[in-house]
Amino acid sequence: MDAPSEEWTKSGPRNLSRRDSGRDETGAARPAARYAPQYGGYCAYGVAGNYKVKIDPEAWRTEDGKLYLNYDLAVQRRWYSDIPGFIARATRNWPACATDPARTECAHGARQTSRRISASAWPLV
Repeated sequence: MDAPSEEWTKSGPRNLSRRDSGRDETGAARPAARYAPQYGGYCAYGVAGNYKVKIDPEAWRTEDGKLYLNYDLAVQRRWYSDIPGFIARATRNWPACATDPARTECAHGARQTSRRISASAWPLV
């Protein structure tokens, strides 16, 4: 897995902020979309399950030049089992998921605390 050239920091339950000049080592501007996380910065596995879940900035992967984030490393291992399938499901679900506040992790019984949700508790696979 290639490391992003940006330094990412967590700034909220679904947002990452980039601390970067927006320029590469030659001074040329980099296209911002390439470095923006998919699905609004929510967990790609969660969006595949039709809900928005906060992420761990350490649980990321680039796939076909796009940055995907996951809730934690255990969830990411499950996501690895069918990356193309989960991306297809998440891409299909994202338009409705993005605009529906009921599709947050709190709406599905999880608490927004530091408590980790076991990957085995998730209903996808």
